[in-house]
Amino acid sequence: MKNYRRYLAVVLALSLTGCGFQPLYGSKSNGGSGADAALNDVAIANIPDREGQMLRNRLIDRMYHDGRPENPHYRLEITLQESETALGIRRDATASRTRVDLTAHYVLRQISDNKALIDTTAKTSVSFNQLDAQYATLTSREDAKERALNEVGEQIVNRLALYFGTQNQTGQ
Repeated sequence: MKNYRRYLAVVLALSLTGCGFQPLYGSKSNGGSGADAALNDVAIANIPDREGQMLRNRLIDRMYHDGRPENPHYRLEITLQESETALGIRRDATASRTRVDLTAHYVLRQISDNKALIDTTAKTSVSFNQLDAQYATLTSREDAKERALNEVGEQIVNRLALYFGTQNQTGQ
């Protein structure tokens, strides 16, 4: 049975090589789509407030592998919207669990003509416990916001990489 599974895994892996799948990151010379280089060619506009600064720093860390672009061809503009909802209610009418909803509306523009190439949103929801100790609740809230920012940042980077990867494949 083990040999059959190994054989099946090898056959499936080999069949994927001929069906057009290729790595999203990397250059064309090594089989990738060049999305990595295109991500490094995007200027990230400032995002207001502390959460915006945190998100922008995460995007910079994920997208700029060769330093910040000197003459970028694209500009990424992001606006954040955050809300909190009490989920669990105690007998004394205080919240025991809270959900943080984070929505990032982002637009990728071509700098040469200000044309919007992507105009969409990334959303996530995370939750945290409301504890009796104020400091513990504050720490839980900040951790939840960081998790939400990480998730939204990953969504944005992955969608941009997918966009650039498909553009490179179609030759645009």
